[in-house]
Amino acid sequence: GVFALSQNSIWFGDGNAFYWDGQNAIATPYWISGYPGNPTPVLGPNQGVNRFWGTSNANLYGVGVNGGIAHYNGSRWSRIESGTELNVRDIWGAIDNKLGKEKILAIACNDGVNKKLLCIQGTTVTSLPDSGLSNFVYSIWFIPNRKYYVVGAGIHYKHFLDDSVWNRYPPGIVTSYESAGVSGNNINDVFVTGSFLEIVHYNGVRWHNYNDVIPWGNGVAGNIAVQGNLMITVGYLSQDVLNALVIVGKRQ
Repeated sequence: GVFALSQNSIWFGDGNAFYWDGQNAIATPYWISGYPGNPTPVLGPNQGVNRFWGTSNANLYGVGVNGGIAHYNGSRWSRIESGTELNVRDIWGAIDNKLGKEKILAIACNDGVNKKLLCIQGTTVTSLPDSGLSNFVYSIWFIPNRKYYVVGAGIHYKHFLDDSVWNRYPPGIVTSYESAGVSGNNINDVFVTGSFLEIVHYNGVRWHNYNDVIPWGNGVAGNIAVQGNLMITVGYLSQDVLNALVIVGKRQ
């Protein structure tokens, strides 16, 4: 996982958390995982982080395997009890203008066995209703009180978090394969990535599939970041061997 607060403040996760300070070197790693061999774990047994979201280096959340959730306050990491042993796949937050405070959501699943939608408030985690979500959920993105997306086995969406059921586009309507990532600039500028290098974009009226410019292949377009006129997704091509892949989209 990669999360950039600025060009001189970038976090990386591979179970533990690593910090890039802009000095052409990765700063001392923050050993927070509960993996065997870590003498001073912050997280529980076999827990780790690989996705981040936050507003600054004094307010950063990391989520990951076996229900691992941790918070960094600028000087130290602390464990947050998630209430689940599912792998926490993604986290996203934004300011809820109606409430005047952060709304932070995370999604968790163990590949078809079960799923959870989690709400993080400070050091407290609660489970939210997840009716309509599939048991394969990998990424989340939203603008509070306007549109919420969860993708995995389909593109799920809500207009308000209190809506009773998540809607889902039927297979083949927007995407034909499993989705892996979702991000956007606004409710009329949303990208979703997935299997077979499928990338789709919503402009507020209709979805467009970029299969006309991206050759389909045996691989996955996975994690995605969108900012302004730039879209970047990373994944892999699966031929005889796995090959790392980066796709960059620039809006003219």
